[in-house]
Amino acid sequence: KMQSCLEKCSLQSDIMRMNVDKVLERDQKLSELDNRADALQAGASQFETKSIHCRHYFHLHLIGFCLQKFLYVVVVGFLPSVEFLVFTFLNTK
Repeated sequence: KMQSCLEKCSLQSDIMRMNVDKVLERDQKLSELDNRADALQAGASQFETKSIHCRHYFHLHLIGFCLQKFLYVVVVGFLPSVEFLVFTFLNTK
């Protein structure tokens, strides 16, 4: 009877050790997952910062491009008429 009790205790001890090992393994996996989540969050934050910078950069270039086209239209479109007016004004005197 004593031997049977010792065997049961040994079996229960083995089961408890296995459970503790599984808990430790889960804890390690959770720590790794937490580290990966932190790295992913940092990468997402960096991506957001860079995308905002790029958006501002391209908006400024678009504004500059539109301003260049506007000035081109003004210079090419109105300069000949201004030159004509100045030429006629100077020739009338």
